[in-house]
Amino acid sequence: MITGAQVAAARALLGWSQFELSRQSGVSETTIQRFEKGRIELRDNTRTAIVSALRNNGVQFVDSVGVHLRAGRQIETKR
Repeated sequence: MITGAQVAAARALLGWSQFELSRQSGVSETTIQRFEKGRIELRDNTRTAIVSALRNNGVQFVDSVGVHLRAGRQIETKR
């Protein structure tokens, strides 16, 4: 089961805002904010949407403690 901290860390790895994760996953920005702050638990379908959006963009979840990017995945940085 993913944690709010993992989602926040995954967003950071990708350089995504909560808005961008909302756009990519179809989950409201408010729900993402509340989950990351530990204020709510996610429904299964909501969790699946968030995890799918992050995994589709190269994030791998490490047990219930961390995240990293798949080998070969590079983040595009804005200059």
